[in-house]
Amino acid sequence: MLLKWQRVSYVSYTNIGSIIIHQPLAALGMVAILLAIIILVYWQFAFLLLGIMNIFRGRPQTVRAVLRSTVTSLTGTSPSTFLFFIGYFIVILPFGSFIFTTPLLNKAKIPAFIVSYLMENPWMTLGLGCFYLLAGYLGIRLISLLPLMIVDRLPWKTAVTRSWQQTRHHLWRYLWTMIVTLFMIFLIVTTIYTLIYVAQLQFDKTSFAMAAATVNLFIMEAITEIIICYTTAIFMMLIIVCYRQDFTLLRQQPQYFNEAPRLRKLTRASVAIGLLLATSLLVAVNLVYLNGLVITKPIMISHRGVDNGNGVQNTIPALIKTSKEHPDYVEMDIQVTKDHQFVVMHDPTLKALAGVKKKPSQLTLKQLEKITVRENGYQAKIPSFDAYLKAAHKHHQKLLVEIKTSSAYTAADTKRFIDRYGATLLAHHDQVHTLSFKVMRDLKRLDQKTIR
Repeated sequence: MLLKWQRVSYVSYTNIGSIIIHQPLAALGMVAILLAIIILVYWQFAFLLLGIMNIFRGRPQTVRAVLRSTVTSLTGTSPSTFLFFIGYFIVILPFGSFIFTTPLLNKAKIPAFIVSYLMENPWMTLGLGCFYLLAGYLGIRLISLLPLMIVDRLPWKTAVTRSWQQTRHHLWRYLWTMIVTLFMIFLIVTTIYTLIYVAQLQFDKTSFAMAAATVNLFIMEAITEIIICYTTAIFMMLIIVCYRQDFTLLRQQPQYFNEAPRLRKLTRASVAIGLLLATSLLVAVNLVYLNGLVITKPIMISHRGVDNGNGVQNTIPALIKTSKEHPDYVEMDIQVTKDHQFVVMHDPTLKALAGVKKKPSQLTLKQLEKITVRENGYQAKIPSFDAYLKAAHKHHQKLLVEIKTSSAYTAADTKRFIDRYGATLLAHHDQVHTLSFKVMRDLKRLDQKTIR
């Protein structure tokens, strides 16, 4: 809503400067949203921490009092402390989500497609691995940081020093405790899910397979929620243990809290009604899901025109083989050549597939068509887009064309693409996409029928 109101089409490192200069309200709004998310994550962590500590003390505080303590824990926070919170939550906690996870916190993580891209390069993979190791190391060394700041109200610099001192010579002990806990949880979940799966295989042979599937799915959902809550509580207790430097806490029983009879009945009745409503809703949703009422058929797309390594990516022989599997679309990539023709190629250079230290934009189309590329034990010639498009239409295969831009790409190339291929792409129900906002904007301006 904010971006739409300020007429910002997208947000990227390529236009962040323009947004700050020309749409300052949008920039301020995004900063405010980021700060709000950080505060909510902090309050969520603080509420869990204070709530579990309150339980171990016999619950001398009411839930309302714990909530009040949670909200007021940020009072008196200096700007430097708040900036430290932002850095801590953005860098440390997303990687600590393996042991402490919430729906809100799960939003703060490296997107899967970026991780996949980094994993394709050995040096980037090494760098990503080192980053994870460093984040994990800092996460363990600063495990007492937030309790020291929330409970003891220490300044962040003092809390960092204290946490660093507390975890000295205990790194492997804390790490081993986390690994063992995670392994035991994994073992329990795997065992339960396996038993449910084996039981369902037997129920599938009976007349009440659907009823059994509904019940089993509900059991799995309930167990998942219980495991998430249990895991979160265990690791919050571990954080408290590290903060107090007392491992006997894990073996202690929480103090018994004597509720008033009326309050106990009200609590139990509320919990029972809540569980009944949640169970009814889950069972209804499961029935709808298992009967296929909300399931849509996924679109099958062959990435770069190959299927299970059946050829060289973005080549005609691989396209022909893959088309026999009848995917909905074959995704492929095109780039401009030195003479501003379109060639089918994904990589920015020819080194990986052809062993040639050149970019597609440094060679003419005729030169590129003479080059042999090798992959998956196959070899083929680099095709022009005209030849690839003709082969696809001959075999009745729809394409998902990605236009990859380079320093050689110009606005004239976009017009040339639409003029030459727009009508035939529309006639054969092909689709076009690109990571360049400028190119996509020009494509839509030039041909709104082909580009939707």
